[in-house]
Amino acid sequence: MERHLKRSDPNDLDINEVSSDSEENTCRPSTSKRSVSTLLTHEKTSKHLAAASPFTKNNQKTLDFHPLNSNSKVKAAELLEALYVAVHTTIRSADHLVRLQKYIFIDSKVAVGMTLGRTKCTALIKSVLSPHFQHLLAGDISDNFFSLIIDESTDITIDKYLGIVIRYYSKSAKQIVNTFLNLSALDDASANGICKAIFKVIKDFNLKIQNMVGLGTDNAIVMTGVNRGVIAKLREKNKNIILVPCICHSIQLSVSSASQMLPDEIEYLVSETYNWFSKSTLRHKHYNSIYAAINDGMQPLKLVRACDTRWLSIESAVNRIESQWLELKTHFEIAATVESCHQANILKKLYTDKNLLYLKFLKPLLSDVQKVNKMFDSNNADPTLLLSELYVLLKDLSYQIVFKSDTFDPFNSRLEDFFVPTPYFNYNFEEFLKSKKDSYPPVGGANSGIE
Repeated sequence: MERHLKRSDPNDLDINEVSSDSEENTCRPSTSKRSVSTLLTHEKTSKHLAAASPFTKNNQKTLDFHPLNSNSKVKAAELLEALYVAVHTTIRSADHLVRLQKYIFIDSKVAVGMTLGRTKCTALIKSVLSPHFQHLLAGDISDNFFSLIIDESTDITIDKYLGIVIRYYSKSAKQIVNTFLNLSALDDASANGICKAIFKVIKDFNLKIQNMVGLGTDNAIVMTGVNRGVIAKLREKNKNIILVPCICHSIQLSVSSASQMLPDEIEYLVSETYNWFSKSTLRHKHYNSIYAAINDGMQPLKLVRACDTRWLSIESAVNRIESQWLELKTHFEIAATVESCHQANILKKLYTDKNLLYLKFLKPLLSDVQKVNKMFDSNNADPTLLLSELYVLLKDLSYQIVFKSDTFDPFNSRLEDFFVPTPYFNYNFEEFLKSKKDSYPPVGGANSGIE
């Protein structure tokens, strides 16, 4: 039968497990093999005691562990600072922020006791703050009805993400709120991949797809497709979900479609005028000197870059070019001669009265549309007034080419039945057209003489 030696002396730990009196056993410190009876006698010898002395408790080194900081005020300060970093700045700044606080607040025990580098700050944000606020948000939403607003985004590494915002009635705030819900990485940017990410987020926050009442998206076909789009797949789970496409994007698409009736040289003029100055300090200085000479020492406002894909983004660009037309025209006339530049020569030829007339026509129209667009994009807009503002915009645009009549409805009436023979667009357009009527004789009407 196997048995163990049990003794009170710490050196007993050095005696190996024994099997029987007849078997040989090993004393680890002295590495000698003996029988059990001899081993018990050997335990008391000076040879064994000398060999076992390095392994006694008194001679064992202890590891120097610093006790954890149990100061609750320090912990609270570190969490608050991690929250500040997550909201307002980069995590890398945490390394320097704590050192700065210790240097400034040398009489504060809390500041001196703080140890918050970027590694610890990252861990607090991911493992403490994030689960805490997710739990609070999930509890606030609870079983309430909600809507989701989603949009895709591509970061600098060309990875696709799905940003998700939730709109619901908050019990704590006692009002309807919009708040960030999640930023999900997309392995697949198709409708299936997007729906997979949405369902995962709904599950993580313990929400019910049956409580989802609306989906806000842009007008991309992958979102709005009635057969295979995201909205179609969500309606397989809940047929009552309402699709609310982005109004701002819809307005931009409408204006972009209407702008196709304009000559291509108008958009080329706006974009290339900005590009001419964008990377040349010398051209800027030369233009500033021309502008100052014409305008009694004043300096021009900077030209604005126009986006190639969204027509409404050039509203400010059109405004700046139209207000500085004479100065820009003079600059390109000089540049075409001095620099002998082909691009300057092309732009010189585009700065004609005809193209200026187009800009004067566009300027108030784009301004009105952009004003309504910004109202829909605002966080403080009154939802009950947005529809009426959109109706007023459509009606005002229609009244430039139709009779003002109580029977006219911009949504239901046929425009052909209310056309004005000689439309009046805006004051600047009409005055400029009148001053140039000798150069551009009217065609088809008294005030409609655009070549």
